[in-house]
Amino acid sequence: MANNLRNEIDPDLEEIFVRSEFEWLNQGDVHNILAKREDLPTSTVPIQFPEHGLFLFNIDEQLVLDTIQWDMTKSKVWHGQYIIRYKVNQCFLVAIDEGVSTTYERRAYKCEDLYGSYRLVHYRTYFMSQNDSEDENSGDDTEDSHGENMGENETSDDDDSDDDDSSDESGGDDDSDESGGDDDSSDDDDSDESGGDDDIEANGDALPLANGFC
Repeated sequence: MANNLRNEIDPDLEEIFVRSEFEWLNQGDVHNILAKREDLPTSTVPIQFPEHGLFLFNIDEQLVLDTIQWDMTKSKVWHGQYIIRYKVNQCFLVAIDEGVSTTYERRAYKCEDLYGSYRLVHYRTYFMSQNDSEDENSGDDTEDSHGENMGENETSDDDDSDDDDSSDESGGDDDSDESGGDDDSSDDDDSDESGGDDDIEANGDALPLANGFC
C-alpha cells in the first residue's frame, strides 16, 4: 500500500511533515527523515495521480515509484557533509487563471552512501505566476540533468526547420532580433526555479525510467 508519512506521528519529524505541505524539503529535512527510515512505513505500490505528500520507498522491494507521465525531468544534487541526489519531475496541468501556471511535481531523493536503497519521494501541486519564486531549496544540476518533453518530441524537429525556412524568406535576422528569445528563456527560469543551467532535450523514450529512481 501507499503510506503517506504525513499521517505518521513522530515528534522528531512532525514539523517537517507539516511544512512539507506548503514547501519543498531542504537537505537537512531529507537527511532527518531518511535517518529514521527503520521507524517509518515504506510504500509497496506505485503512487497514483493526484496524490500529495511524502512517501518512503525501498527500491529493493518496490522499484516503480508511480505510473504518471511526466512532462519534464531534471537531475539535481546537494553537496556538503553528505551528498543527496534527487530528480525533479513536473507535470503541467490546466491553468486555474490567466497568467497562473499549475504544476504537479515530484521530487525523489536518495543518499546511497548513508541509506542505500531507500528513496524519499515528495509530491505537491502548486500555482505560480511568472513573478513568483517557488523553489528555495534547490541543489545544483548534475551533468546528466535534462528535460523530457513527452508531448512534443515527435514534431519539434519539423517545427524548427519550418521556422528556419520562414525566417530566411522574410528577413530572418530582423525577426530573430525581435522574437525575444532571451525573454522566453527567462520566463522558463521563473516557472521552473530549479537553479543553474538546464540541458533540455526531447526524449519520449525515457518515460519508463522517469517513474523510478535507481
